[in-house]
Amino acid sequence: MPIEFSTDRRRTREEKKNSRRRILYIQARNLGDAVVGTGLIEALGRSDSDLGISVLTRPEFREIYENSPLVSEVFYASFPMGTAKNFNFSTGLKLARTIATLRRMRFDQVVHVSGDFRENLLGWAISPSTNTGVAWENGHPQAKMVQRGCEGYVPNLIRVAADEHSVYSAVQRVASALKAAAPARSRLYDASGEPYAHRPGGDQLGIQPTASQECKLWPPERWRELIAIIRASGLRVAVFGAPADRSYLEACLPSVDDPGVEIFTGSLASFFRNLQGVRALVGLDSFGIHAAHAIGTPTIMLYGANIPTVWTPPGTLTVSNSAPPSCYPCMNQPTCTREDHPYSCIREIPVAAITGKMQKLGVMR
Repeated sequence: MPIEFSTDRRRTREEKKNSRRRILYIQARNLGDAVVGTGLIEALGRSDSDLGISVLTRPEFREIYENSPLVSEVFYASFPMGTAKNFNFSTGLKLARTIATLRRMRFDQVVHVSGDFRENLLGWAISPSTNTGVAWENGHPQAKMVQRGCEGYVPNLIRVAADEHSVYSAVQRVASALKAAAPARSRLYDASGEPYAHRPGGDQLGIQPTASQECKLWPPERWRELIAIIRASGLRVAVFGAPADRSYLEACLPSVDDPGVEIFTGSLASFFRNLQGVRALVGLDSFGIHAAHAIGTPTIMLYGANIPTVWTPPGTLTVSNSAPPSCYPCMNQPTCTREDHPYSCIREIPVAAITGKMQKLGVMR
């Protein structure tokens, strides 16, 4: 079975592939992690024009990495981690073959930033001596959200202090440890290799009501109320989600017949294109906010069970429950599912808290 990797613009990347130093970046978790990780590629690639950067990631993350002019080659495999594991005997066999191929390539550095024991082992299997990763100190919020371990297999371990919450800050710390002079600023590219960039001026606000976990969801009736307020102000609304989310997205609308409200459920590339034109994106603790930040689109992020300082992109306005329940923060591992009011940390955030942030951001009067 051949190893699957990106073929687009391969000829233009031969120089990068044959450069004197080569780094393999591993991103085996979720879409949000994948977007945040583009900051490391930006920092390393823009600090050393001779550096060849390869990526090992999931097939569904293709549009996150393969168009970057800083990436020479992208390898794909499924992994036994992340929200959607999709891992079985066949995908496990392909992963083993991919590891064997990458091991023979003898990278100068293998880097990963999740701190999960599975990425630690994966990096070690590819390159035992140059395996580089992070270790969240005891008390760090991320230490509760990943399965730590096997740190002895990571000879180049970069420790993140318990009070250094931001994952964006952690990526910058790794970049600095690898001698990158450029900032770790996440960025996404189109098929021509041009960066997606915010182009304000329209009258449309973006909404993304979906997330990968129920404990992160704001109720549909509150989205309906928010969209009605936005429409009453004279602005149009773009509602984003995956194709499988369409019925849920329709449930979040005051009316499916309103021509001023459009639902977009296309590819990642179409999502990125549309994010360029909205005034701002209102979303949950999910991938879309990180994508908007990478594009430069202003963002408002609703938080429930997590701590805002961990996953908030720089410059993002956050909204959380001003009177959270006693179980907060559970770090997306809820204990309230059998209570009378489960997920109250997110479900009881009032609509007025969102509209207030919109007015502060200057995207709605």
